[in-house]
Amino acid sequence: FQFGDKVVIDPKIPPRPGDMVLASIGKSHEPKFAKFTSRALGVTLVPLNSDWPEIELQNGSGNRILGVMTEHVQPRRA
Repeated sequence: FQFGDKVVIDPKIPPRPGDMVLASIGKSHEPKFAKFTSRALGVTLVPLNSDWPEIELQNGSGNRILGVMTEHVQPRRA
């Protein structure tokens, strides 16, 4: 994914491991776009930028999935 790319998010599709999702994080509801993964300890969001930490989705954490990416559009680049 690069700056200027567009994604289509469907809030009706339940996420599966490997899907790219838009999530609302914490009490501030900050939006994050990340890969949805399932691990032995639960569900985790893996950011595209490895400099950022993974986010565990736990009940009561205020984190929730807003939708699953259904389309990725890349504009023509010179």
